[in-house]
Amino acid sequence: MDSYLKTDLASSQSGFSLIEVLIAMGILALSMLAAASMQFSSIRNNASGNMVPQANMLAIVSIAFGTIYKSFEQLNRSTATDFQITITK
Repeated sequence: MDSYLKTDLASSQSGFSLIEVLIAMGILALSMLAAASMQFSSIRNNASGNMVPQANMLAIVSIAFGTIYKSFEQLNRSTATDFQITITK
């Protein structure tokens, strides 16, 4: 009768074995590493993606200032020669 009770208790136990818990922890660790890797690459790509519009705006502003400077330079040259006063005898 004792042997029947021992086998009956052993077969009715519920829960996880140690190997099942270790496999589940390994899968969880791998998935967390993959999520962390995706997060880091997302942050890196976001930072480099923000640089492109900034570089574009800098190029536009520098072209605009260069154009404005050249037009002011031409304006100064033309006004300096237009308003020269010459005194003749």
